[in-house]
Amino acid sequence: MVAFRNRNERLTVDHIMASTALPGLFRPITIAGRTYFDPGLCENLPLPAMLDRGGEAAILALDLFPLARNLKPTLNGVAGRAQNLAFAAQSARVIEQFDVERRRFTHLVLDDPQDDFAGKAFDFSVKSLKRRRQLGEDLTEAHLQEWLQEGAK
Repeated sequence: MVAFRNRNERLTVDHIMASTALPGLFRPITIAGRTYFDPGLCENLPLPAMLDRGGEAAILALDLFPLARNLKPTLNGVAGRAQNLAFAAQSARVIEQFDVERRRFTHLVLDDPQDDFAGKAFDFSVKSLKRRRQLGEDLTEAHLQEWLQEGAK
């Protein structure tokens, strides 16, 4: 996996397109003779790009896939749970690799009951994206308020 960083090169729209080019839905993007696609299949929450740096930066990681959830005994329930585990386990492994205890790091999971189906990783409908964006904004805002209150103490 490659992390695009603006200190190494000038980032363009192509870099953004490459980081979101989900195979099967969007075409891969070629930059300087090298072809890229969305790395989310192997690392859905790209934390190493933030966690491998020193410093005092606060990191708020927002994930769409819960690691813990009750299993619904249906085909859709089992497939949805497998999808959650596949993506959430990636995040858990990455978080375990880094010393996040001494950093201002929080991992939040946007656990939307309307997204409790097997195909949510591939649901890019306008309705779903708008709902997830709003839920993500609300969850992030609430957590940032907690951080501000903690800082005021």
